[in-house]
Amino acid sequence: MDKINVFICYGGKWTQDNEYTSDKMTGIVVPMDCTYNHLECMICSVMKVSASTQRVKIQYRVKKNMPLMEISDDISLTFYLELKRKDKDLASFPLCINVTTFCEAVTDNSVTSAQKLPSMEEIAIDVYNNMSEVGETTDEGGSDIISMVTMDGISKDKVFKNKTMVKRSISIYAIHNNFQFKVSKSNKKEYVLKCIDDKCKWTFRASRLGGTDMFKVRYRKNVHICSNNIILGDHPQATSSIVGEFIMYKYISTKTTYTPADIISDMMNTYGVSMSYEKAWRSKEKALELVRGDPTESYEKLLEYLYMIEQTNPGSFTKIETYQDNKFKYLFMALGAFIQGWKYCRPVIVIDATFLKGNYGRTLFTACTQDANKSIFILAFGVGDLETNDSWEWFLSMLKEAYGEREGLCIISDGHASIKNAIHKVYENAMHGLYSYHLLKNLKSSFGGKKRGRRK
Repeated sequence: MDKINVFICYGGKWTQDNEYTSDKMTGIVVPMDCTYNHLECMICSVMKVSASTQRVKIQYRVKKNMPLMEISDDISLTFYLELKRKDKDLASFPLCINVTTFCEAVTDNSVTSAQKLPSMEEIAIDVYNNMSEVGETTDEGGSDIISMVTMDGISKDKVFKNKTMVKRSISIYAIHNNFQFKVSKSNKKEYVLKCIDDKCKWTFRASRLGGTDMFKVRYRKNVHICSNNIILGDHPQATSSIVGEFIMYKYISTKTTYTPADIISDMMNTYGVSMSYEKAWRSKEKALELVRGDPTESYEKLLEYLYMIEQTNPGSFTKIETYQDNKFKYLFMALGAFIQGWKYCRPVIVIDATFLKGNYGRTLFTACTQDANKSIFILAFGVGDLETNDSWEWFLSMLKEAYGEREGLCIISDGHASIKNAIHKVYENAMHGLYSYHLLKNLKSSFGGKKRGRRK
């Protein structure tokens, strides 16, 4: 695959003469088939910029008296790469990067006078005016803003990051202390709770702090005179999101097996809360999302992940393919150490595939061999939709591009028809063999039957 060395200048600005003044420069290696999204991810990674909150503007100058050129999509990037490829000067056409946050990109023309964004000075004055109220200290433990769910800070004068943090914290507090409450009043400015038992005097009130999103606990009567008999088994505060926060520590280790049945048992034995299997399942999904993040967002980080693999493992070969609507289709990865070690291994490649259990399913493709110590030596991984002719052909094509083809090569697999078709199309000169295990199973299934007596 052809690659081009590209210099990057950043941390500066353009002058009136279209000269970019900067004292920071670095370089990246860009494949000729690179997409704009991939280039943006590489630049963000080098500059340590978050692509989710900041916008990268990529420009370069062709000649002194010509307007600046901007790379903003795949078409303009292809033009730039062809320009670089035809120019023999290594330092020609450096990319000059300007970074802005998304809020800075909003201009006065994009909002009406009634919607006009406040200036930084106005924000600073507003924050300063509320500092006296936020900074009040109390005997319960100071004026720190609580930005994480807690059950220890539910006391008067405590300040929470927002209303959601108050609601989640008081729900966990109620479950831990074996009582239930009902919402008396809830709006953008106020949140008032009362005990579920009308005879009980327990009350909680929090309200918004000035013009901010923060909520401050204004009043709390922490005396319960209600009977435990009033408490329902299906605790209304024990939503799937709240239970997910209770049990998230169970999933920190990938080796832990913690099933919905375990969740139901623990919540009943520890807190006296009964749950349906469906709610326990949703709680597990919420806990996994808190620990591992949203699977959808993980797909968005694939380009950054593959780029960092190439940077930290020199010689690695990675490839990602998408559909026309830019949705994920295939992924291939072979680390540099795998590629370098292949020449010391037997010319035998074993390929197989298995289904994945994530939110989006899909299939994991693998290729391995045997080294001189008769140990398994990994060659490559791939992810695709199903075991079809197209997916196996794409995986083997990437494998051949990364490793080439050796004399006397033999590929071992099961008897899947798609594998056979792909091998004959991609590796025309390679021998194709089958696992002895699968051959034995086929023999048993075809000729096992009932035992026949011997002929005399």
